[in-house]
Amino acid sequence: MSETLETQQMEMLIEPPAADSALETEAAPTELHEELEMLPAAFDVRTDVEINDRLRADFEKIPDTMAFKIGDAADLVGVKTYVLRFWESEFDALRPKKSRNGQRVYSRRDLETAMMIRKLLYDDKFSIEGARAVLKSLRHKLREEREKGPTVPLREFEGLEGARERAVTGLRQILDVVHGFRPAVA
Repeated sequence: MSETLETQQMEMLIEPPAADSALETEAAPTELHEELEMLPAAFDVRTDVEINDRLRADFEKIPDTMAFKIGDAADLVGVKTYVLRFWESEFDALRPKKSRNGQRVYSRRDLETAMMIRKLLYDDKFSIEGARAVLKSLRHKLREEREKGPTVPLREFEGLEGARERAVTGLRQILDVVHGFRPAVA
């Protein structure tokens, strides 16, 4: 009897298990597709997220400083320090450097990334996973926007023409002064 038991066990290892009849039918892929369509909207990854005026205004509020301690960074972003530390563990894009004494030192780019994360989580109501997926495209849009240069409304541009002429005149005067020093140095 033990030989038949061993033979049966060996046959079970060799023979594939019987397939479930529901999976073999032609309707199974369609049913699966319908079930995926009925998933909650929270699982949808929206990529139409834009950089809004509030985010641009937040970027402009960042002072021209080389580095920020975590308390200053948290105040500028509008969250608590423990939230920034949590986001560091969840988002690879947010990695502040550490000073010699081990304090976190945030750069301007780190602050901008944290502000984008805040927008995605708090304003756009993304989950952590959704924000992770969209953050890269949002940072790419910011880079493209900056490469295009600042956009100036037409009414402000008209006033800038005179400023441009004054700047060009001032630069020409500076060049004349610099050219005047050249013979004295040589």
